Amino acid sequence: MVRNHALAPRTRTESGDALLYARNRLKLTQNDFSLRLSAVLGRRVDTTQVAKWERGAHVPRSAVVMAAAQLAGLSVAQLVADGQSLAPETTASPAPKRTDLEDPRDQLLALVDLGFTLAQAITLVQRDRAPKPAKSAVGWKGAQSP
Repeated sequence: MVRNHALAPRTRTESGDALLYARNRLKLTQNDFSLRLSAVLGRRVDTTQVAKWERGAHVPRSAVVMAAAQLAGLSVAQLVADGQSLAPETTASPAPKRTDLEDPRDQLLALVDLGFTLAQAITLVQRDRAPKPAKSAVGWKGAQSP
């Protein structure tokens, strides 16, 4: 069966918006973004896949969203929240979505909505909330011994 791509749905998804946000943040073309994703994922990602994810024709796997977040230097929760700013405004939406994602429960729900398993979502939220290691004063030139 041949699928007519002109008739494919043009609705965008949260995960597609997140990928588009990551690509725009990095100032990359879809081709360059697909090459970078390929390097991180260890498998080939085609430019057409990126285009389909961004326009919502296909939903990317959770590993792709995590790789995009890694490339953009953001947590997955930040990427999802920032990607939601690209979503078109619709008058028929049932309820406005929160985009702050400060509450870990909201982060979990957003990640599960993106297709992550609950276990993956919990791991990501815990990793993002873990305290960052303190920077060592070793090698700092501001404090010199007499």
